[in-house]
Amino acid sequence: YKGLLKEWKKRLGEAAERDDSEGVKKGNNMVVLYDSLQLAHKCILNSFYGYVMRRGARWYSMEMAGMVCQTGAAIITQARELVEQIGRPLELDTDGIWCALPGTFPENFTFRTSDPNPKKQRVVLSYPGAMLNIGVWDNFTNRQYQKLTDPETHANE
Repeated sequence: YKGLLKEWKKRLGEAAERDDSEGVKKGNNMVVLYDSLQLAHKCILNSFYGYVMRRGARWYSMEMAGMVCQTGAAIITQARELVEQIGRPLELDTDGIWCALPGTFPENFTFRTSDPNPKKQRVVLSYPGAMLNIGVWDNFTNRQYQKLTDPETHANE
């Protein structure tokens, strides 16, 4: 939902620049919708962690809960180490990172493309967010794909 939220924030800004009241109204509604869906998704994931720790739960697994905690702690530690190389971390938790970065640090990069579509001629990249996402991708993505070869025994290849 974050991608859709970002897209609608952009559309909202464009509508505001054009003084398009109908576009602003729709943009505001969509921003609220996707922000709400993003927060709901986060709440569901956080609740699932709590659920797997409950002894009476159908999917009770202290191992799974432990892995969630360990992975989350490792991601937060990695983010802190990256931020310390650039600026000063103020607060890090599962909700996000608050930090002080130098005023000269580039927050966003804008790339111009040769795409003939005017909507695709500019690509804006949030540099700090992209760097943190690359770290998570590199270190925490499960690249293991399995193909079910026998449905009766659940054997995978």
